[in-house]
Amino acid sequence: MVGLAAGFGAQGLLSGVVTGFFILLGKQIEVGEYVTTAGYNGIVEELGLRTTQIRSFDGTLNFIPNRHLEGISNHSRGTMCALVNIGISYSDNINHAKSVCDSFSADERFVDGPQVGGVQVLGNLDVVLRVIVQTQSMEQWQCERDMRKAIKEAFDQNGIEIPFPQQVTHIATEEA
Repeated sequence: MVGLAAGFGAQGLLSGVVTGFFILLGKQIEVGEYVTTAGYNGIVEELGLRTTQIRSFDGTLNFIPNRHLEGISNHSRGTMCALVNIGISYSDNINHAKSVCDSFSADERFVDGPQVGGVQVLGNLDVVLRVIVQTQSMEQWQCERDMRKAIKEAFDQNGIEIPFPQQVTHIATEEA
């Protein structure tokens, strides 16, 4: 019985070591890269034969047995996409809003774009346009924040309204 238990334990250990070896050999991920795997997102801090350490953005250091690393997504290679959905009022001219979005100056973090994909959604309050920019790896989130600010300022300068929910209250009066 003890031999059987030791055999199963060795099998798990061997499986983890073999998986770790293939991850290291195949260079699927490397230290410092942003990855998603086994339900975790974060920056790879250490690659070992048995475990991989991934630090989540909240600071948690996750120790993941290599045998659990399946379906690895490496977000650090190549370019990334910054997507910004921005709503305009139904009374605003869509083509004018698109031209304002197209007029953003190039940013050194932009690899390509901006491109206005057109109408994304006809919402309850707004017509939603999508602006897409290809960015350098790991720059997409800051680019999205900067683009939202620039779009808001450009829309303000061009009289384009970004609608928001409003509530109107009617007070009934009694007539004598």
